[in-house]
Amino acid sequence: MKNKTSTKLLAALLGLSLLLGGCGEKAKPAPNETEGGETPTAMGRYIEEELPLPHNEAWISHTMQLLPDDRIQCIGEGEDGVLRSYVLSGESWQEQDVGALSTAYQQSGEEDKYVSALSGTPDEGYLMIVHMYSDEMDENGEPLDRYVTLQVAPDGTVTEIPIDYRRKWEGVYDPTNPNMPIYPSAIRRGEDGDIYVGAAYKGIFRYSPQGELKTVFPGDGGAFVLSGGELGQFNSEDGELVLFDTESGEEKSRIATDGLFSSVSGSGGLLLRDGQGDIYRADRDGIYRLGKDTTLWEQMVLGEMCSLGLPSLSVSGFVRLSDGSFVVRLWSADSTERYVRYVYSADTPSRPDTRLSVYSLEDNSNARQAAIQLQLKNPQVYVEFRTLLEADSSMTTSDAIRALNTELLAGKGPDVLILDGLPIDSYIEKGVLLDLEELLGERIKNGEFLENVVGTYRRDGKLFAVPTRLGFPAVWGEPETVSHAGSLSALADYAEQNPDKRMLDHLSPEALLRDFYLTCAPAWLTESGQLDEERFAQFLTDIKRLSDTATGEDREVRMNYAGGGVQTLSSSPFGMVAGEFELMVDLMQSNHNVMLNAGVVQHRLGGELPQGGALREIFAPMPGQGGGTVFQPLSIVGINAASGQLEAAKEYVGALLSQECQEPDSYYGYPVNRAALRAWTKNVLSSVQSFSTSNGSYPEVVIYWPEERVLSMVADALEQANTPSSYNDTLMQMVVEETAGFFEGSMSAGEAAKALSARTQAYLAE
Repeated sequence: MKNKTSTKLLAALLGLSLLLGGCGEKAKPAPNETEGGETPTAMGRYIEEELPLPHNEAWISHTMQLLPDDRIQCIGEGEDGVLRSYVLSGESWQEQDVGALSTAYQQSGEEDKYVSALSGTPDEGYLMIVHMYSDEMDENGEPLDRYVTLQVAPDGTVTEIPIDYRRKWEGVYDPTNPNMPIYPSAIRRGEDGDIYVGAAYKGIFRYSPQGELKTVFPGDGGAFVLSGGELGQFNSEDGELVLFDTESGEEKSRIATDGLFSSVSGSGGLLLRDGQGDIYRADRDGIYRLGKDTTLWEQMVLGEMCSLGLPSLSVSGFVRLSDGSFVVRLWSADSTERYVRYVYSADTPSRPDTRLSVYSLEDNSNARQAAIQLQLKNPQVYVEFRTLLEADSSMTTSDAIRALNTELLAGKGPDVLILDGLPIDSYIEKGVLLDLEELLGERIKNGEFLENVVGTYRRDGKLFAVPTRLGFPAVWGEPETVSHAGSLSALADYAEQNPDKRMLDHLSPEALLRDFYLTCAPAWLTESGQLDEERFAQFLTDIKRLSDTATGEDREVRMNYAGGGVQTLSSSPFGMVAGEFELMVDLMQSNHNVMLNAGVVQHRLGGELPQGGALREIFAPMPGQGGGTVFQPLSIVGINAASGQLEAAKEYVGALLSQECQEPDSYYGYPVNRAALRAWTKNVLSSVQSFSTSNGSYPEVVIYWPEERVLSMVADALEQANTPSSYNDTLMQMVVEETAGFFEGSMSAGEAAKALSARTQAYLAE
């Protein structure tokens, strides 16, 4: 996939520097009681200050570097395609002329283009790589993009350096795809005068000033340091920092990271080296220092306590000033940027006294976002976010839930629970969860939230848990087909009446069972877990009718989608554009889902979406068996009734539901906060994506960020969502296993329903 993005920023000038106590020096535990009394509070941590933005315009930042006298230069591109430079001195920014650099960019070519890499200063000149996009493909299905490497001297002289980034070179290309070209993303001039180019997942390439490739330094290539005849980059395979001798190209040493960083691949973090030879790394985990000639990383700034750790942000630049403070540029998911400074305070406790524990079965970016925003607003609270199922853990879901239940039923456990995947109804019955009606009831009545969604777990006038995001299963297609997708039965009728059309991408029984489970389960699975056998038998009958519309070779190919490789609610954009099937199905959790589906339908309709009310005819809730509009509750929050930090826990729930926390698109659910949901409809980006297959079997598909009217159409549908439904992997597997005989013809739908009913009752009785 090739991704072309230009951005439109809504940048508010943040001139006020706020002292936010959110960054620890080291990850030390909160103070504990000891036999001799209270443990002395550890002191000292970096505190966060907000810096003003350099401008009020929309732009894309390309480079950030330190100039003499602790001045900071940032160069970026405005919506008009002009490069501009701003220099920060103290608390104020000044625009600096880079006319020659901007002219060189403008004159580099007429194609759609983007600055892929840029470095340099006014005194030493600049190096720039311009990415020229192409809609044409080579024999391997790769776009025939080209890259122009330019040198702009201090006197304004522009020279093109003839570097061929598509040239094959031993050791450069991924052995699994030897024809894949490199995609340069960083450029720097070495002390030796040579040019060093970084390419994510490929390594660092050393070129002569004339463009001759001299050395390849294998590694990750996403970020590197270069000084004193030494080059350092990460190796994503083992997470080690690898140091090379630049002259010989030989590896000098490897320094382990011992799992400190959540990612070292691609653009997983940025590196810099100071004049003393110390190496610094900044990313979502925080800021770390590796002293010269040492092998231990010291954590300077703890990411989970400050803006660095916000899932909606990523580090796009950082520098270290002479006083030891750091200035970091943060890039957000909505294409805006922030600048923050981290200054060490020796008389500030390294950890706040109040500790709030938040547990989640799996990682949850929304929960992490709220944890950091709470700490930034309330520096007296430290939020410990813990994931029960770590990615590298051998613990099963059942084991994790069993261990958690033991703690909760003993009156212990975390203060706050993210309840996705946990037995919520059981917790309600056993009195584990605090009633949130007093905290949220009035705000719900006043229309601040989507009432049908946040009220999902209200029982007898008490509110025990609140979904803070929602997923929305939907279909997209041409108006004629969408109009016949009001229910599963109606769609099966239409499919049988139009045997020349294939309704869906995946037509195997198992794929269809998984796709329609979410929207149909509420009709045949009661809250108590009882199965309505008659309605389930009808569900099976309709699924079979749809599956039977696949015939001949088409049936053989589509039936092979059954098994562990089945992806729930997914469709091929290429097949849809090519007219191979009629409806895209998707569990939408982000406006990026809207971008894909609306873009594909726009292709299907010849390049234009319907106007006015006709627009609503291309989109509908996923068909089910009931009369309601199904949604999937996500990021469900509850407070442990036995918590010793109830006030802080309530603050956390408030943060999770706040417009500030809900506005960033986490790719994991739409907001339940109405103001945030409507803000999503206004966030119209100048974003373009193109998709192509590696073997060129389908033409390239280019899609654009949807118009406000399309985003508003989806938001209107979300407002009508009123029927909660969640996946239960165990029950889903039972459905697949107990109905196999029906689809093979060895039992009736009624018999399959009875078999499943008996098994579900036994499961729920355990």
